[in-house]
Amino acid sequence: MSKIYFVFGIHKLWRKEISEFVERQGAESIHDPCAGSGYVNQLIFESLDKNLGAKFYLSDLMTDESPEFAKQINSLGYQDLKFAEESIDLLKIEASKQMPKMFVNSFHHFNNEQVKEILKNTLGQGKEILVLEYCRKTPDSLVSMLFGGVLSLLFFPFVVEKKFIIPSFIFTYLIPIIPFMLVWDGIVSCLRTHTISSLKQILVELNLTNVLIEKKTRRSLLYPSGVDSYFFKIENRK
Repeated sequence: MSKIYFVFGIHKLWRKEISEFVERQGAESIHDPCAGSGYVNQLIFESLDKNLGAKFYLSDLMTDESPEFAKQINSLGYQDLKFAEESIDLLKIEASKQMPKMFVNSFHHFNNEQVKEILKNTLGQGKEILVLEYCRKTPDSLVSMLFGGVLSLLFFPFVVEKKFIIPSFIFTYLIPIIPFMLVWDGIVSCLRTHTISSLKQILVELNLTNVLIEKKTRRSLLYPSGVDSYFFKIENRK
């Protein structure tokens, strides 16, 4: 259902923050280590000003189980958008291979201990992080998740690939498992998001006193609950 991003332009709400992040990293590639299908990353890449010189390196822990996603992204032929065709465990990346990181709707998948490890391994190597989330622990975000099931009913013809149309039709309209799963996933995602206070506490525990978190929320008429961005910015970075 990631094509909902295309229909509603949700990815464009992050464009300013992503552009600023890319500019600050200079010539370095930005690594999304939890890229999933890579489709949202593709939308983001294609929406950015080409003069930025944005370079994105994608990977995922489950790539070996779904190799078609990486192959699809790489088949697009973009020189500055590449997807690793082997599974990569974010928590096992060597210090010498750390890059600035961008998490697109995936940071809430990690518990506090894993987040602590990610921040230590990345920020500790002088590499910055941009976290992008489409949900948060707020009433308006939780309510918006309830509409996920409704959206699947309304936009079904526009977001389902033809080869999946029959089973998707059955489990959307006749046996509405897909709408229920979307609502459940959305609510759980909201409840798992990390708050600014909890992230700052982790920075204190890691003694990363030179790191600031800049939080931004952007909304649109099509997505009134809005999206968040968390920029982990290293002060006095060389």
